[in-house]
Amino acid sequence: MKLYTSTEDMRLVFAEILDAPLRTARSEPDEDTFSIDPHAVGQPMFGFGGNLTDTEVYHLTRMKPATRKAVLKALFDPEEGAGWSFLRLPLGSSDWERNLDFYTYDDMPPGEKDWELARFSIRRDEERGYFDLLREVSESYPEVRYVGTVWAVPGWMKSTDNILGGIFLPEYTEVYARYLRLAVQAFERRKVHLDAVTIQNEPMSSDFPNACRQSPATRFTWRLERDVLVALRREFDTCGITTQIWAYDHNYDMANIFVDPLLKDEAARRAIDGIAFHAYRGDPRVLERYAREAPDLALHSIEKTVADPNGMDEVLRQLRFGARSYLLWSFLQDNYGGPHQLLGGPFKYLHETRKGAVYCMVSDPDEWHVSATYALFGIISRFVRRGMRVVGAKYGHRRWITQASFADEAGNIVSILVNQTGEPQRCVLRIGNLEQELSVPPRSVSACVIDAKEREAPEPRTPAAPEKSITEPPRFDMTPVMLWSETPLVAGQEALFCVTLKNVGNASTPVNMTAAVDFLLDGDFRIARAYGTIPPLNPGETCVLRANTPLPDVAGTGVKTTWTAVPGVHELMALLNIGNCWPPEENEYNNRLCVEAEIQNA
Repeated sequence: MKLYTSTEDMRLVFAEILDAPLRTARSEPDEDTFSIDPHAVGQPMFGFGGNLTDTEVYHLTRMKPATRKAVLKALFDPEEGAGWSFLRLPLGSSDWERNLDFYTYDDMPPGEKDWELARFSIRRDEERGYFDLLREVSESYPEVRYVGTVWAVPGWMKSTDNILGGIFLPEYTEVYARYLRLAVQAFERRKVHLDAVTIQNEPMSSDFPNACRQSPATRFTWRLERDVLVALRREFDTCGITTQIWAYDHNYDMANIFVDPLLKDEAARRAIDGIAFHAYRGDPRVLERYAREAPDLALHSIEKTVADPNGMDEVLRQLRFGARSYLLWSFLQDNYGGPHQLLGGPFKYLHETRKGAVYCMVSDPDEWHVSATYALFGIISRFVRRGMRVVGAKYGHRRWITQASFADEAGNIVSILVNQTGEPQRCVLRIGNLEQELSVPPRSVSACVIDAKEREAPEPRTPAAPEKSITEPPRFDMTPVMLWSETPLVAGQEALFCVTLKNVGNASTPVNMTAAVDFLLDGDFRIARAYGTIPPLNPGETCVLRANTPLPDVAGTGVKTTWTAVPGVHELMALLNIGNCWPPEENEYNNRLCVEAEIQNA
């Protein structure tokens, strides 16, 4: 058995720190033991990597060929690099773009339409060296797979008649499906096969009335997306295209009001092959439900940068819950985090500096460095290969060690161990009657590799290990978010926003703990707040917070804490922020939950 480690301080990067044989177990597993059950088999892995935005294309194409070759080797080489095997590609501009020079594959002057897609062209991609770069990757690393994503539908298909913001107009459903099919075929002609596509990045992020989003984006409701998915499936089937179709492409927190109705719709269900998620908000445990309810659909986590051991634990949790892949967001920036664009502001996004896997100097792209993100995430991407399946073993505890284990068809096992604490942590890894004691360095990610030849034949079932007993600080769930009124809600009635908070930790809340819950209705920015002190809550106990503070809108004027009901189905969301909570890293525990409220006519 071998143990490879990367530490957050990068003193160790893919370093082998142990090479020792498994030994016969001396006793029953205790709480410090991870018992691996290779017979409890989960989903196969698809790949790990990042999002190849124009930021990456800009830097890589400015490098000298030898420099670029070295960077690609560091990222994609399975033996001497991080072993990345999966990239997400923008179809047109993403929201990280040099000079804010946004484009789609069929841009038209204001007021003009192109129903026949006669102006469709990927010339802008070619001019930037996009396909030359992709061919270089594919020729050297043919195992790399690609998913294509649209950030903005052509403006003339949207309410804004502009690439920025706007909602998709349903009369263009069939046209847009042809547009996507043409994009897939254009990539194929340039020797880049798209294994999957999503029709819209973050379909619920655009067209918020008060958010003033000024970036390539398009708002889709689930019904609008359903119609495009069905039309796209017809296009693919008619043309014999094998590219998969993945739905959603947004955060976990809003999946229940978008993914759930898609899966209940028979036409949509037949059209899709998988579901893509982003990990910025929400509880990834929703993956467990979708894996159970739709086992034939592949689940993928395809956007969020993680830069420390805590973030790597997020990756492991999603893989344990059912994800088959994980992609970092933009992974190669300059030392100021650029070039990019965010919500209409061309500025240096300094808190992103050096959080990508690789960064180069803004003055000299041939001077490049790898980051802690590269070293830590690379342990996962290098050792957990495509086709490996999740196997049974307890999760552990973030104040000790957390883990996820994988096995390939030959019987080789890889256990990824994350130590988020500042001290070395001891554990025992056991399979059958064999085990090995490990010391996992502080703030690190490690891969324990067990060769199939080391395992017993026949192998007895591994006895289960008890859970690690560690006091967990208070954590909160919001069940449910609601519009509160004395009687069933009808149109014209005033309703108050409120939420029930439940302590789902295993410790009681401290005295004078404060909470703020911001409420959002129908995509509006935060419109009301419930703020107050949480009464002492034992584990499992609840309290109710009702909105008591109007929040200013963009113009600076306050809004009421109540809402005058209008007929229809409405999206109600809430964002939770807990203050003065122990330990310090719990101070901003965020949770967002979406529900739909059906309001009847009076």
